[in-house]
Amino acid sequence: HGFLWGSVRKYETGSDAWAGAVTLGPFTATLDVSAATGLLFAVNFNLHGRLEPGSISVVETDTMTEVARVDTGADPGTVEVNRLATGERVAAVDVGKQTGGIAFWKMED
Repeated sequence: HGFLWGSVRKYETGSDAWAGAVTLGPFTATLDVSAATGLLFAVNFNLHGRLEPGSISVVETDTMTEVARVDTGADPGTVEVNRLATGERVAAVDVGKQTGGIAFWKMED
């Protein structure tokens, strides 16, 4: 929470060679990578001073590209991503008390 703009850096397993990076939203706090899709979900929110709305960065990890940034309330709580067809939980990030809601909808694979 100490840096205004968060980032994720990717390294190759084994060689530790740098493989890419992506800049995320402000004050990136917590992230999770979906085992089912490989997408990375990062929670961005400011804990310095008054609570303000945050966001969720969605990153395609093969290319290290932020493919979406979804706005949230000031304290998004637990963000869960579920596959609509099966109800399977794909990813979840717990960041505290729930004060707002967010939903991701993907209609086709």
